[in-house]
Amino acid sequence: MNRKSVSILLALSIAGSMAGAASAEQTADAYSAEVVNIAIQPSAAFVPLYYAKEMGWIEEALSEYGVEVVWNEFESGPPMNESLASGSSDIGVVGDVPIVSAVAAGQENQMIALTCDAPLSYNLLVSPDSDITSVADLKGKKVATVIGSTAHNLVDKLLKSADLTMDDIELVNISAGDVETVLVNKEVDAAAIWEPTVTRLEDKGTAKILATGEDCGLLGVNGMVARKAFVDENPLIARIVVEQFQKLRLIHVIHCSKVYIIADPCHGN
Repeated sequence: MNRKSVSILLALSIAGSMAGAASAEQTADAYSAEVVNIAIQPSAAFVPLYYAKEMGWIEEALSEYGVEVVWNEFESGPPMNESLASGSSDIGVVGDVPIVSAVAAGQENQMIALTCDAPLSYNLLVSPDSDITSVADLKGKKVATVIGSTAHNLVDKLLKSADLTMDDIELVNISAGDVETVLVNKEVDAAAIWEPTVTRLEDKGTAKILATGEDCGLLGVNGMVARKAFVDENPLIARIVVEQFQKLRLIHVIHCSKVYIIADPCHGN
């Protein structure tokens, strides 16, 4: 998916969020749920949510309404989309490709916050002793990533920047937690992943960066999404989750250029 397509679809998602905000504004204090299921994944873009979780901010803010908070842990966006689709999760934080993929698949998700614009947090890694020195060297090589993730989009865009296509490599689907294993065991020649895994593997000396999202114009946008049905029925809960996330304004997350909120699900500010 190219940069223009992602931009258009994200804009449509945000526009839909704003439209929902206008209708919800009149009943901003409405809620019916006794539990909110929040999906979270380890990414530098979502540090504020992890901090809010650790501090118990969301639980405290919702306690006066008798709403319980349940946290669902995921390694990446694609399985989180499945959780949102099944109703097992109500709100989640994901990258731009999973956001767009869900909308394209017909999921009625609503973007309620833009959490981070972070192309530098997505990286293509190789082993420290690898003789691969450029993206062009990947022709005929095995490249691993989480298929359906923003890192998958990174691979595609990097290849195009070197006049290659996905047909020029052997793409290997892995889970986010398998990156170190496949690189150390020489099961693949390169792997695309996001922070904080990149810094962790660099510090351990088990990987080095071959290219970043900035090298190919990757958007690297991350957002907080929610099931539209949940937001429609529980605008108060959605607003409180966003407000508690907003408490921690991290201007410099690891390799993260910006962190900001674009929309309150009830008031659009």
